[in-house]
Amino acid sequence: MSTIALTSFKIVGDESDTITNIESISFPFGIMPPKGRLTTLYGTRSSLDYLSVLRALVLQENKILFRISIKVDGGDNTDKKIKSNLLAHTFFLNLNRINVELENQILKQLKSSELFANEHSIQSAILSNPTEAFNLLWSLDEYKHLKLIAFETKSEHGKAVRYGILRDESVIESIEIRDYDKPIPKVTLA
Repeated sequence: MSTIALTSFKIVGDESDTITNIESISFPFGIMPPKGRLTTLYGTRSSLDYLSVLRALVLQENKILFRISIKVDGGDNTDKKIKSNLLAHTFFLNLNRINVELENQILKQLKSSELFANEHSIQSAILSNPTEAFNLLWSLDEYKHLKLIAFETKSEHGKAVRYGILRDESVIESIEIRDYDKPIPKVTLA
């Protein structure tokens, strides 16, 4: 079993403020995250890049920034290239670590929907309609067991950003908020 670490952030007015919920992080270019899911950052580089942008904003507005760590059970095979036959043995699907056969299978399944018929990649399908793309994938038998799907895209600044999309809040093993001594808030799905 592998634990997958995800990151989110919350900005509050001052240290006495209570964090009332944990919300999804939006995709680049103002694209809203998928509804009914929790979208986080996946990977250290993505989190650090995002943090640097938020820190500047927080300093300008004299607010407080909290880093939220979310842990999810990824199952087996989280560090290998995933093939169709290994899919059943993992709870985590990193779309950057799938073989060509599985990539073609997923794209074909997405393109079976009229919404994605003209899309040329999994990422373009996701970004064109995140809610429907993830709803479609999680409705298919071979993906229903997945707790988390990660994918990479480019930010407005041209940097790679990796996102982790959780199926729902029930898959979360733990939440930790650094330097926050109040009760952990509930997760709000987008």
